[in-house]
Amino acid sequence: MSQNQARWHFWIMNPRLTFEPISCTSELESLLPLARGEGFRFLDRLKVDWESGALRFEGEGEALLGVSCGGRMIAVGGVRQQSEGVGRVSRVYVHPDWRRSGIGSRLLAQLISHSRASFQELLLRTDTAEGASFYESLGFERLMEQEEDLATHRMKL
Repeated sequence: MSQNQARWHFWIMNPRLTFEPISCTSELESLLPLARGEGFRFLDRLKVDWESGALRFEGEGEALLGVSCGGRMIAVGGVRQQSEGVGRVSRVYVHPDWRRSGIGSRLLAQLISHSRASFQELLLRTDTAEGASFYESLGFERLMEQEEDLATHRMKL
């Protein structure tokens, strides 16, 4: 069994894996230095925005979910309202050791499912080729030009 297959098997069989709304930024502390080390500052911005009250994912259709395994946060992602009927997927990060294990796909499936009741489409922005491939594999379409507040991808719901 390959390492990815072993991780996939662990993920399917692991009863300690939970997907829950995040209630405070202290839950993100273990992911912050990892994201920073990869040059991603969006989790730092999330922490600052959350603590200032600027972004709490509390609006209609909004959610910020964390994925944890055995009490350890391994992924985070959110959806927020961008405009009437339009949601924006944001602040998605998966611990490097858990990438390519299905965690990100499952997290996005939860966010997309949650969004269907409030939004007709989802937008997002990614800066990496790996991110673009990931979102496209889930059904997001690449926008030819960065439109609508610098979005790179769209999904009609």
